[in-house]
Amino acid sequence: MLRKYDKALDILSQLAREAPTWLPNQRYAQDTLRTIVGRRRTLTPEMRKLADAVGLDP
Repeated sequence: MLRKYDKALDILSQLAREAPTWLPNQRYAQDTLRTIVGRRRTLTPEMRKLADAVGLDP
């Protein structure tokens, strides 16, 4: 909502490290990452890793 995508990616990356089994069950994490990925032409390796972690098909 605030369009602070860098901060959102940092938080999602931290969650992926600290709670890898919890993150894929979080709908808001999927929605947030879907929004970020949808605005990019190419994904960084970190974005690809997060997409895999939340079960998003980029």
